[in-house]
Amino acid sequence: ARAMWANGARCLARPLSSLAAPAVLVLVDQSKRAKSIDCETLQAALVQTPVGTASNRSFRRRLEGDFSPASPSRGSVLEAVKQNWEALKDAPAELHADREIVLEAARQHSEAMKYAEQQLRADREIMMEAAKIHWEAMKYASEELRKDPEVMLQVVRQNGMALQYAGEDIRKNRAIVLAAVQQKGDALKFAADSLRQDREVVKQAVRQSQSAFVFAADALREDSDLLVAAGWQGGW
Repeated sequence: ARAMWANGARCLARPLSSLAAPAVLVLVDQSKRAKSIDCETLQAALVQTPVGTASNRSFRRRLEGDFSPASPSRGSVLEAVKQNWEALKDAPAELHADREIVLEAARQHSEAMKYAEQQLRADREIMMEAAKIHWEAMKYASEELRKDPEVMLQVVRQNGMALQYAGEDIRKNRAIVLAAVQQKGDALKFAADSLRQDREVVKQAVRQSQSAFVFAADALREDSDLLVAAGWQGGW
């Protein structure tokens, strides 16, 4: 008997010379699927194309293609993602743009957005679900959402450090920056220069975190009231 392996498919055949056309060779792969092929055709292909040649490799690729595993169905991927968001990583590319599947993954882990297609990174509902899990999901958000005052206000209230992912105009928005530094004083680092010179903004930041003082404008670092607010009784 002659044995031939092709991409996990085991092919068993009697010596080809003893088979008369139109004898049929049956190829059986590991999943019990069978494929028949005319042995005269197979013999001609194998005999006339020595192993290692381009033609032989081409024939093997065609043969192996018949045993390529089928892509998982959408339903099976959705069920897998419901069990573990990481199933999204290995899902077929087109399912990375499937809203229901990505939303399910985003509700489990913020890093799921790393594998989402761009149009879903601009989806407010999906991004907010991911941000609820962890504010750093905003690093995957579209530019449009990073510029959205309503979105960013909600996220910085959860964690002020999300201000670092905000658009330039958001970093100039006094109300949003105040909300950010009240939640996390060190978010002052990501505020626009004009707001790092704003006495009230800096005061709120240093009240929350003494270390925020290093991000204040130079002119405010000697302000006695701010030093007291930060707990620096003896000066800076």
